[in-house]
Amino acid sequence: MPQISKSQLALLFINIIIPAAHIQVLSVSVKYSKNSAWIAVLAAYLIIAILSFVTIKLIKLYPQDSILDFSSKIMGKTIGKLFNIILFFYSFLIASFMLEQFTILVTTMVYRMTPAYILRTGIMILAVYLVSLGVEVIFRVSDIIFIIVIVFTIVIGIGLLKEIDFKMLLPIFTVDLKNFIKSTIMPMVFFGQIIIFLFFHNLLEDLSSISKTIQLSLLVGSIFVFLFVLVDLMVFGADLASRMLFPPYMLIRFINIEEVLDRAEVFMLTLWIALSFIETAVYFWISNQAIIKVFNLKYQKLNIIPLAIILLALTTVMWREKGIIGFQQYVQLGYAFSILSVQLFVPVCLYLTALFRTWKGVVNE
Repeated sequence: MPQISKSQLALLFINIIIPAAHIQVLSVSVKYSKNSAWIAVLAAYLIIAILSFVTIKLIKLYPQDSILDFSSKIMGKTIGKLFNIILFFYSFLIASFMLEQFTILVTTMVYRMTPAYILRTGIMILAVYLVSLGVEVIFRVSDIIFIIVIVFTIVIGIGLLKEIDFKMLLPIFTVDLKNFIKSTIMPMVFFGQIIIFLFFHNLLEDLSSISKTIQLSLLVGSIFVFLFVLVDLMVFGADLASRMLFPPYMLIRFINIEEVLDRAEVFMLTLWIALSFIETAVYFWISNQAIIKVFNLKYQKLNIIPLAIILLALTTVMWREKGIIGFQQYVQLGYAFSILSVQLFVPVCLYLTALFRTWKGVVNE
């Protein structure tokens, strides 16, 4: 069985938060809560931080099994397979979302004449190759990408210092409760990917202090998103930021460090390609593992290419008629609630059932 470290898993979680959260949290949260968007991100973090204890408890109850294994132990074979099917569609939908968001970003902001299927297919081929190499390689690539993320984040911070205006954050608390709640949903969706620990914890070399690892990785990932929202508001202001399709891309176009680093958006785009690639590969790997568990397949690599073809076809059909506006609307409605419901329902349901079975066993004794 492959072995990974806690730090590798923590860095992977941070990497999968960043690419989609930077775009979608900015677009949606600023739209609904204006200058209070950064508060919405904090609220979302606190909610998920509390709910993450369910993930921690499940890991401690089943340290040797991933969620694809212990779901059957808790719920029984039939219902356990049903949960694995739900997790398959969950991971498949996220992989499809990442493919399309990357495609829309590139075709809208950079290469407008490039056919979308070429970009999707290119990323998917790389993802299939990475998955075929094994889970350890995925984590090693993720480690390298995170180093680049850190370096580029520092460069962004330095480059935007002269553009920041703290007065842009005022006034706050100017939206009603309904819109504020709406603005917390999108960051909760991306922070809620803390569930990914349940797919990989059985591969960890050491499970000691796993609680601290999960909480720290959630905090660091949330800080990345929080800072981008905060800086976006301080540079553009709430009104302008709420009308932008890809706020981070536009934000980084302001960077010009003494004529040494201009056109920094090209570097950001490259970074997003890398992050989108690693997230697509991770959720494609999870989809593959879920299918293996549902159908009890012995040869794990035989279904990778057929599954990739299905994912590409599904992505093309799902998003073909939507366009960029339709995509954004779907993300705010169907996608957000579908993903968040799985992130909340599956771990909580499994944990409560496990507690009930344990309690029932004690009572029967």
